[in-house]
Amino acid sequence: MYKDKIVVVAGGTGSVGEGIAKWFVSQGATVVIPTRNMTKIAKVQAYIAPNGKNLHFIEGNIADETDAIRVRDEIIATYGQIDAMVSSLFGWWSGDKLTDLSLERWNYIINSSLTTHFIVAKTFIPYIAPRGSYSFIVGLSSVRPVPHSGPISVANAAELMLRRVLSAENDPNQIRINDINLGPINTRSRGAMYSSPDYIDAVEVGRIAGIIAFEEGQNITDASIALRLKTNYHEWLTQMGIN
Repeated sequence: MYKDKIVVVAGGTGSVGEGIAKWFVSQGATVVIPTRNMTKIAKVQAYIAPNGKNLHFIEGNIADETDAIRVRDEIIATYGQIDAMVSSLFGWWSGDKLTDLSLERWNYIINSSLTTHFIVAKTFIPYIAPRGSYSFIVGLSSVRPVPHSGPISVANAAELMLRRVLSAENDPNQIRINDINLGPINTRSRGAMYSSPDYIDAVEVGRIAGIIAFEEGQNITDASIALRLKTNYHEWLTQMGIN
């Protein structure tokens, strides 16, 4: 379905990102995953693309602006263009209350999540093919405060505004920028006792990103798609006229 499409999944070796990458590969896209840790790729590749086709890794630290530019330029030089990108960066954190949190921990989480999203977006968005898609993955804590997860809640809220500002500054006839706003997700790394049939699967997140990029959602722009639970996922598909 996505044959000849080049898709970059930032954070594609993570628990949600690997599910997103798996969906795009299953639909025939060529998927490129930047990673700082090439030792992880064998296990991730076995899950995403057991036959080894359509999946490529490029070593680089996209949290560093200079390296992000190098990675972007190498992808374009190798594959010709970028048709869609999904940014699934950092993960969850739980710990001290904000009043007990060290400045060191605050800076680490803000830089690892919000600042990295900023660097990746500013580096890649201007180079995505016309009418291409850039999707942020953000969490429910962007709109609902979560006690003992203060810095990631603040970062998620700022990431949501980052997406909105990028959309406001962007020409939607050039690039379509959206966010997929998630509740809890069933992933390979989530223990069985913490999983639920009421949760969305990581591959289903990839399906939503694919619909936005290449299917019925190709006109969607400047949207925040709230997928809190599996019911929301099915409701959204129904709204899009998809069985």
